Amino acid sequence: MKKVFSIIALSAMTLSLSSFNSHSKIIDDPHSMCLDAAADLQMSYLSAGYSWEHAVGAGIEAYSFCMASESPQML
Repeated sequence: MKKVFSIIALSAMTLSLSSFNSHSKIIDDPHSMCLDAAADLQMSYLSAGYSWEHAVGAGIEAYSFCMASESPQML
């Protein structure tokens, strides 16, 4: 059940950020940078043919790793 809520939360965050242009974001905000990196990874997985569940799971793991290390450049 926790994973379902995580998937919904990441999807909602991805959709909410897609409505903003790159100039409206705070550049040095680790949350935004990690969320962008996770969303990019998720889209890459989907483009490569992985299932939605697998892509979202990879995005959640990437976001968690990024926030723990506060370094989106490591993704």
